[in-house]
Amino acid sequence: MKIVLLSSLLLYLVFLLTGIWRLFEKSGRKGWEALIPVYNYYVWLQLIGKPGWWLFLLLIPVVGSIISVVMVIRLLTGFGQTKFHQYLVGCVFHVFYLPYLGHTSRQRFDPAILAERKLRPAPVIGIYLIIILFAVFIRTFFLEAYTIPTTSMAGTLKVGDYLFVNKLAYGPRVPNTPLSLPFTHQAIPHLGIPSYLDWIKLPYWRLGSVDAIQRGDITVFNYPMEGSRPVDQRTPYVKRCVALPGDHFSIKSGSVRVNNTLSEEPADLQFPYYVTTRGYPLSDNTLIRLGIREGGKLPKEGLYYYLVSEGIAGQLKTIPDVLAIEKQIMPETRLMSELFPMSGMKWNLDHYGPITVPSKGATVQLTSGNIRLYARIIRDYEGNTLDISGDEISINGKAAHAYTFRQNYYFMLGDNRHNAADSRYWGFVPEDHIIGKVWMIWMSYDVDASLSEKIRWDRIFEVVE
Repeated sequence: MKIVLLSSLLLYLVFLLTGIWRLFEKSGRKGWEALIPVYNYYVWLQLIGKPGWWLFLLLIPVVGSIISVVMVIRLLTGFGQTKFHQYLVGCVFHVFYLPYLGHTSRQRFDPAILAERKLRPAPVIGIYLIIILFAVFIRTFFLEAYTIPTTSMAGTLKVGDYLFVNKLAYGPRVPNTPLSLPFTHQAIPHLGIPSYLDWIKLPYWRLGSVDAIQRGDITVFNYPMEGSRPVDQRTPYVKRCVALPGDHFSIKSGSVRVNNTLSEEPADLQFPYYVTTRGYPLSDNTLIRLGIREGGKLPKEGLYYYLVSEGIAGQLKTIPDVLAIEKQIMPETRLMSELFPMSGMKWNLDHYGPITVPSKGATVQLTSGNIRLYARIIRDYEGNTLDISGDEISINGKAAHAYTFRQNYYFMLGDNRHNAADSRYWGFVPEDHIIGKVWMIWMSYDVDASLSEKIRWDRIFEVVE
């Protein structure tokens, strides 16, 4: 797949560069001028009779995109492309249409046509609005770009990876808040005021089914704990789905078990390791080369702590100054009270559960011993009132001894098992929070690397499994 995508990109770049070269030649300019960044836009502005300072307008959000529409419309007009549908196709698909015009058009650029046909605001506004609607439609129902800001999926996804998320995989979700500013999330940048209005709140509706979710899928979903916001305005999280509705889930000695069977997990899962050296720290170059971002020196001389995968641990063993390396698993007796459901259960990151993931239509008996597992579902995710008084449980003002779930739930884990905010901390992910499936890394940028190695070329167009 990656070879096909790279080959397709190479062919497109050849088509693009040669097409723009010929387009400039047909406009009475030198072909090479089309290939010089920034200068090519300056030449373009000269061709359509606009001042060079418009270059600065291109850098202003919203204004820049409107100027781009004007530039495309005026260029097409000079080539005799004056129909509204030609403007529309040229503006929406300009990265394909303009080089295509360069390859196929027999007409040369004619400034006289520009003089005859003055630019009217109506087509510019109309096309601009159509472009916005088209982009919002694609972003809402088909494909959306995300980035990885933290190390919670380290080993599989790296900080600086830019992702495409496939929303068709589980069925596109209709937004809960249709009155929102395009291309923003939660708040307007730099202003901090909400970018949406909750005057209209649509109920959960998905064009398709989430039945396609499989164990092991890397999934994007809205963070369930942000109850003050509508679901579609909650922060997107990226984690691996490890248990489906109805599954019996547990972690024993760091290994995931589902339905009493050891799960097959990716080789790049990260765990903590103690690394003993001859007293010298690992060099910065070694840490960067191996992609080690988390850890450091412990009080004991020559002892270090790093979060790495089994493969990286094997490479550490080959370093001459490394005397020993040992994987660290929390003892079963250690209690982490901050883990879900925060009810005094003797669970930790490496020993968790067993727990059953709720499924739509399933009924569970409620007791004072298990109500904490389901309280958030009953109250926050499914919109009931819940009162607990000793052993007495009331739902919507009536005594309750059982509850039937109205939607499916999922259990999500980060691949960086000791540094991930995941379902072990905040519980189940509701079906209506699911956004889509991570499909591809389209760019990867390493902020810690040297200038020549900042782009991780080997990760570009990598399909995520």
